[in-house]
Amino acid sequence: MISFSYDAMFACLRALVYARGYREMGLRCLLLACEEFYVRPGLLDPSHIHALERAQSFKADPGACLAAASAFVKRTLELLSQQPAST
Repeated sequence: MISFSYDAMFACLRALVYARGYREMGLRCLLLACEEFYVRPGLLDPSHIHALERAQSFKADPGACLAAASAFVKRTLELLSQQPAST
């Protein structure tokens, strides 16, 4: 369950960055871009990023990971529906 939760959160991170017209060169690039475009302006709570990092270690509680992934997916969908698609 942790692996699926991590995959969902990673997909959210990627979708948010792709929506801004960027492609990643690795997880670190995704994290930096998401921080710049979404966390700093207050559009995304940093707890979503922290949850992804905890899930990456596979030492987190599976139920907590699932809840965090669900919340991240929900927020990602909200953000993506609010911004115009990049061309």
